[in-house]
Amino acid sequence: QSAVTTHAVSALRAIVISTGSASMLICTSPTLAALSLCTLPPIFVAARIVGRELKQQQKIVQKSLGEATSLAEQALSAITTVKLYLAEYFEAHRYAQATAKAHRIALDTAHRQAQLEGITHIGANGAVLAVLGYGGNLVLDGQLTPGDLTGFVLYSFLLAGNISSLTSVYADIARAVAASERVIDLLDRVPKIPYPTDLCQ
Repeated sequence: QSAVTTHAVSALRAIVISTGSASMLICTSPTLAALSLCTLPPIFVAARIVGRELKQQQKIVQKSLGEATSLAEQALSAITTVKLYLAEYFEAHRYAQATAKAHRIALDTAHRQAQLEGITHIGANGAVLAVLGYGGNLVLDGQLTPGDLTGFVLYSFLLAGNISSLTSVYADIARAVAASERVIDLLDRVPKIPYPTDLCQ
């Protein structure tokens, strides 16, 4: 639900602000803009690669949670048989193992998303530092005024923040799409036991 409401609005806002910030960077100083924007392709490539991994891992998480729920449902639906054979500990142990597996995979997925966001922040802040260093030399040489450099740095921070936000939103949407695809796969699954058509006649 949040993927098509909150995240969609956040992504649209980040795209609009990033586009405006990039335009102002180019208008202020094309040389510094080229230096600042050169970090975007590696960030987009990393987001694409990690996004695919997050999508696959989220599918595994959904499958693991489904298996854990299935184990609990089986035990609860046949609770009389479980008590008859004194298998309460066995069933509880099986369920604990299944939930621990799902939790471990979910943590790995969260770690991958955190790595993507960390790479994005490092790249964006590194671009700002490069702009400060090179822009300072341009100010000393008289090719750029201190006011233009200050405005450029402010636009750079605005662009960096929205690019980081856009990367985070992309990762969340990739996970949401993977979860929805898992549900759709279950709904479209053909049952192994065919449904008797004679009952409908």
